[in-house]
Amino acid sequence: MEVSEELIETVLNQWSDRVLIETTDSSLSYSEFFKTAASFLEILDTEPGERVFLCSNDQFFLISALWALWMRKSVAVPVNPSLPKERVWPLMKGCGSRLLLTSKERFQEVPHEIRVMEPDPLQNVVSSKKPFDFK
Repeated sequence: MEVSEELIETVLNQWSDRVLIETTDSSLSYSEFFKTAASFLEILDTEPGERVFLCSNDQFFLISALWALWMRKSVAVPVNPSLPKERVWPLMKGCGSRLLLTSKERFQEVPHEIRVMEPDPLQNVVSSKKPFDFK
């Protein structure tokens, strides 16, 4: 399914300030979500079909990263954060992934062929893109 600029503009016009995701201690509005996803797109350099491992307990991080990867036509491979890191590398190798997106400094020692990104688009990243600019 293609997501058009028009569809996102319609969503933002109607529900911009409405809560999209809510946890016990925080929430994310539709406009914050799309801006966060656009911030991810500024820092991600993935190709269509590329498998990217996601490892985080942060729901906002995960949903924004999933959306950004989907817009890039990349494949998100969610990994349980409680999985021992020694088991993550063989899984990544087995599915052909060389990129791990994580929201914590959990992976200090990484095989040389694996790239780890710890973006924090919810803090300290101001996107210069429009919320629907996914190119």
